[in-house]
Amino acid sequence: MTKDKNTLMYWLSVFFYGLPLLWSFTGMYWHPSGDKVLVGIVLLTLLFSLSFNTKDVVFNIKNNKWLAVVFLYLSFSILSYLTYGFGSRELRAAAIAAVFFIAVPTKYYTESAFVFLLVLGSINAIVLSVYFQIIEPTDRRYWPVNAIPFSNFTSLIVISSFVILSFSKERVRTILMSLAFILSLSATLMTQTRGSIIALIIVLPMLVISIVLLKKVYNPKFIMFSIISFFMASIVSLPFIIERYDNTVSEIEKIEDGNFDTSIGLRFSVYKLSLSFIEEAPLLGHGSNTQIKLDKMLESEIINDKVHRIASWNFHNGYLEKLVSSGIVGLILMLGLLILPVVLSIRKVGFSFVTILIFGLSLMFSLINITDTPFTNGHSFFSYLLFVGALLSYIYREGSMIENTKVRK
Repeated sequence: MTKDKNTLMYWLSVFFYGLPLLWSFTGMYWHPSGDKVLVGIVLLTLLFSLSFNTKDVVFNIKNNKWLAVVFLYLSFSILSYLTYGFGSRELRAAAIAAVFFIAVPTKYYTESAFVFLLVLGSINAIVLSVYFQIIEPTDRRYWPVNAIPFSNFTSLIVISSFVILSFSKERVRTILMSLAFILSLSATLMTQTRGSIIALIIVLPMLVISIVLLKKVYNPKFIMFSIISFFMASIVSLPFIIERYDNTVSEIEKIEDGNFDTSIGLRFSVYKLSLSFIEEAPLLGHGSNTQIKLDKMLESEIINDKVHRIASWNFHNGYLEKLVSSGIVGLILMLGLLILPVVLSIRKVGFSFVTILIFGLSLMFSLINITDTPFTNGHSFFSYLLFVGALLSYIYREGSMIENTKVRK
């Protein structure tokens, strides 16, 4: 493919390979069916690659290890879907990711492109949060995409911009990543999503410690910036944080009084219910039979209508949800998506800044899965696969260069 910017083919390539990324970082979270729209966009990208760039398609299929991991997960998803049931949104997200990494040549995974998308995504995130929290106050459940999966996406931007910022030596990039970090963190706090916020509170300090220890350099300015940025974002989002805090305290007090008809209390009830489901089908789970069993339990008054409603959405814990729906096999494959990116990165480039970034993203979603089911939502699941896959593709393209910039032990 020509690199001459004066040719039509160059700009067609930029358009078709950039369009799915632009949509993923902007429009997808403004549209309830944004992940479905992405299907058509990615298929257009694949058609373009098959027509004009078949060598890169073949190269990706043969050499992209992350694609192999996603394809294994996708294969299990399809087999489950055709036999005893599997979530269509989760399957669609895995399929979109697989097609995307087949179609897009590795040369388009660049640091500058990632920085641009992080800035664009953070601006889009704060605009969306401000609009639905301040301009047109809307219940979090009725945002174009529920605030929970939206916060999962914004947390990916928070982690990515923070790690890139910590290793940045260019003034412009430092400014851009500072902006992306503050905006995306503010947007995350404004969603009032406890799972993402608690995960960030755990992950960010761990990243600071990891970066300081691995670089063997104590940078007071970096530490101070991290603290100041967090407080700035907290001040901007303070009214929403206080509201969520008060609600949480109130729910805990009700639970202490024996009232479990609260958001947190119902989660505990659903967690307990999931254990009985797991015991009945530990290997492959219940698939689509889960809903049938829940309906029967409601009819028999084993569970009440509130527990039934919550469990019908999901079991509010990604690990329990996967065990219930897909059993131990499904859980192992899910853990592979969380753990293998770090393993692949370490094997290729050691403890580089990219490895630290991938570790942060994987840890973030590992923690979010304790209180939410980010993989069952097509938007947040694809976002995770995209972030991690793009970074791994970048590693395999720039491996030797990244190895030469590994952090000092």
